[in-house]
Amino acid sequence: MKKDYSFYALLLALPFFAFLLFGYSFGQTGTYSGSPGDSGNTCTVCHFAGTDHSADPQLTTDIPPSGYVAGTTYQITVSLTSTAVKHGFQITAENNSNTKVGEFVANSNVQVSNSNHLATHTNDSNMQNAWTFQWTAPASSEGDITFYVAINATNNNGLDSGDQVVTISETVSHTNLGISDNQKIEFSVYPNPTTNFIIVEAELSLIQDTEVTILNSIGQAIYKTNLNTHSNKIDVSNLDKGVYFIQVKSKDKLGSSQFIKR
Repeated sequence: MKKDYSFYALLLALPFFAFLLFGYSFGQTGTYSGSPGDSGNTCTVCHFAGTDHSADPQLTTDIPPSGYVAGTTYQITVSLTSTAVKHGFQITAENNSNTKVGEFVANSNVQVSNSNHLATHTNDSNMQNAWTFQWTAPASSEGDITFYVAINATNNNGLDSGDQVVTISETVSHTNLGISDNQKIEFSVYPNPTTNFIIVEAELSLIQDTEVTILNSIGQAIYKTNLNTHSNKIDVSNLDKGVYFIQVKSKDKLGSSQFIKR
């Protein structure tokens, strides 16, 4: 009697289909950031558009408005608000020649691939809607660098329908005003994100003659004060929601950071 092997073929195919449906919840390690170097491809390759989850993406960094310093590591946050229950993202950085530059750093919620030129979510973080991680600028200037991000807001039905893919990009320039290690001021800013106030905390030796400046996202100074104690509490309740930069300057030393106002 001739055997029917179609049942066995189906069993062998099931893992493949399961990967198509669920595999990218572990993170998309292909090249789908929407960048020119990725041929404009995004998550829509596998997740079809057509559903509006009111997805609103955001990309924030602590790269100062003056530009990135070669070889310096910066903090990046990819986030979005949406009505979806599950999310994923992919980010890359490219110069004006569409060549990938710099390296992303993995952590418990973010994995990297493509020689660290790409960062994406992990299986443990796909129920989040924000990921914070680090990116190290290239060792020498690459001119303007653009970050490209594709974010997928899904209904978690295990299918490739009912999702919404959105993209966002941001370009940063290179600064020639590098800061050597002995010129840097180490300080902390908390709580971050914040609603009403921030505390700027620096080493005790910087109490005197230290100026704190808050700048908006386009580099305009909107607040200045002097650091007169070890911790300096600043009221930011009147600021609009968004990303702000902080500069701490003491004589020939300088430090910079950023905070998010909710």
